[in-house]
Amino acid sequence: MEYDVFISYSRKDTTIVDQFVKRLTEAGYRVWIDRDGIYSGDQFATNIVEAIENSKILLFFSSASSNKSEWTVREIYYALSEHKTIIPIKIDTAKYDKRIALNLILVDFIQYQQNNFSSAAGRLVASVAKHLGKPEVTAESSSSTTTTTSTAPESGMSPEELYTLGEEHSENKEYGQALKYFRQAAKLGHAGAQYTLGLWYDSGQGVQKDLQQAIYWYRKAAEKGHDDSQNMLGFHYEIGLGVEEQDDYQLAVYWYQKAAEQGNEYAIRNLERLKKLKKI
Repeated sequence: MEYDVFISYSRKDTTIVDQFVKRLTEAGYRVWIDRDGIYSGDQFATNIVEAIENSKILLFFSSASSNKSEWTVREIYYALSEHKTIIPIKIDTAKYDKRIALNLILVDFIQYQQNNFSSAAGRLVASVAKHLGKPEVTAESSSSTTTTTSTAPESGMSPEELYTLGEEHSENKEYGQALKYFRQAAKLGHAGAQYTLGLWYDSGQGVQKDLQQAIYWYRKAAEKGHDDSQNMLGFHYEIGLGVEEQDDYQLAVYWYQKAAEQGNEYAIRNLERLKKLKKI
C-alpha cells in the first residue's frame, strides 16, 4: 500500500502527534504511523523500511525524546537514502541530534507550541500539499486559524508586474491590495516580493505580526540569493528571534557572509560587529 506521509516520532509525544495525524487524515492524506511501539525484531524493521519506501514524505516530529531515539535517526537516514522529502515539525526547543543536524539545519521546519496548533497544523497541511503537488492551502494563509484556498495569480501577469502593482498599492497605503499582489508574486518565486512579505510579517505592517511567516519568506528569498533577505535571516539567527536555534551565531554568520559576498553593507557591518564582540 502507498502512503502520502510516514510519521517519525517518539511515542512519548503521542498526544501531540496524534492531533497532527488527525488533521492530516481529515484532509484526505494517507498516513503511516506505528501504533504498537514494538522497537525490536526483524519484522518491525522490515515494516519500517517498506513503509518509508511506500511513502512520499517523512514527517519528523522533533523533540527531546525523538532526537534521542535510535529509530528516528535510522528512519531519517533511510528516507534520505531513498530521496524522500523530509518535513520537520519542532514540538519543543530541543536541537536536532548531531547525526542528522547537517541534513536538516537548512530545511524549513514547522514550529508547534501549545497555543498555535491550528496555525502549525495549517502550515503542515499546506506544506504536504505543496510537496505532493496538490492545490491546497497556502503557507501564508495557514498562519490563521482557518484554511483558505489560494488566490490564482492575475491572468497573464508576470511576477515582476505583480510585484510592481503591489508596490504601487503599498505607496498609496492600500495594504490589502498590495498584500494580494505581493503574495501572488512571491508564490511565483519573486524574491523581492518574498522579502517584502518577510518585512511585513516581521513588523506587522499590513498584516498581523507573525515571526514564523517572516522567517519563512526571508528564507525563500535568501535561498534565491536575495542579499537583504540573507542579512535579515542572519540577524534573526543572531538574536534568536522567530527561529528555534536561539543565538545561533554559526547560522547568523553563514547568512551574513552570503549577503556580504554580494556587497551588502549591512551584512558587512554585522560581521565586523560580531568580530569586535569576539562572537566569531
